[in-house]
Amino acid sequence: MRKVIAAAVLLVLATVVPPLITSRIMPIPLNSSHTYVAHGDHTTLTRQIDTSDPGIKDEVKVHVQDTLKNDAGKTLISVDDHLQLIRHSTYPVLDNNSSITVTVLGKTDKRERFTRNGLQYFFPFNTERRSYDFYDVFAGDSAPLDYVRQDGDAYVYHQKREHVERTIWVEPKSGTILNEVEHLTLPGIDTTLEWDQATQDAARAHADRTKHTLQALRIASFMLKLCAVLLIAVALWRRR
Repeated sequence: MRKVIAAAVLLVLATVVPPLITSRIMPIPLNSSHTYVAHGDHTTLTRQIDTSDPGIKDEVKVHVQDTLKNDAGKTLISVDDHLQLIRHSTYPVLDNNSSITVTVLGKTDKRERFTRNGLQYFFPFNTERRSYDFYDVFAGDSAPLDYVRQDGDAYVYHQKREHVERTIWVEPKSGTILNEVEHLTLPGIDTTLEWDQATQDAARAHADRTKHTLQALRIASFMLKLCAVLLIAVALWRRR
């Protein structure tokens, strides 16, 4: 009887614990801060992404600051972006709580209290081989970001808009962006930016940690179920 009870406990643990842990690592984390650096033709882009708790379950506030400077230190582009996302899907909340200020060579465009759709700074877990709506700060709307190929363990996506052509590498199991290349062709600005090696290495490390955690959870679930089956088999054999 004790073995049957132990087997039942193991089955419950195998069924409940791994999905519970997975559900905790999948959402965009709250109160996090990350810096990304991309280099281009005599230019450097610095992106700061900060998240915070909006006080609404399964939502996250995101504040993004982009600064593109030339080698002389002159600011060519600055973006100050505020948005609210659904933590699990990484899509924007369908409410007019977005605001963005884009300054290009001293000319500023400010949009407040608008609703946006499409992915932008994050991708969901289990990213698929398909097109995703992707929001562009210069166009002020979203358009399809198309899956084009697989590169190693990464899915590669591409989008071409009026002022930017972008290619994004995503590790699909974790939804981690591994690299991003953007060719900007704005009035007075023509540069191709790619994440620097340190940024790519940090993204890869995060993706690998997440994949290893998911793999460990799958193995743990299998082993717990196997132990439960063995305990039941032993109990049945002893009752013969």
